[in-house]
Amino acid sequence: MDDRPVGALMIRLRLYVTGRTVSAERARLALRDLERRLAHTTGESTIHCEVIDVLDDPEAAERDKIFATPTLLRLGPGVQPRVFGDFSATDKVIGALKLDTKSVTLAATA
Repeated sequence: MDDRPVGALMIRLRLYVTGRTVSAERARLALRDLERRLAHTTGESTIHCEVIDVLDDPEAAERDKIFATPTLLRLGPGVQPRVFGDFSATDKVIGALKLDTKSVTLAATA
């Protein structure tokens, strides 16, 4: 059973990394931090994150047109904003992925 509030917006993020490099590990940590921050604002049940290692699944990277890692993209209908490189500036990542927590919260309660 889905325990999301009625009308809640599901946020789906996909992180592409290459192996267990330092930059890949930093990206994984940054994704966890981003997930915690968004969960605090919108509720844990509205967030789904997945990590794909391009060494294990190159077809997925090709399908999403990933040319550099780490790359984080927001999945959904329409334009899928993406960020690549350093994700340590959480506010900038939220803005780039159009995850402004105020609008996400409003959309989730609408």
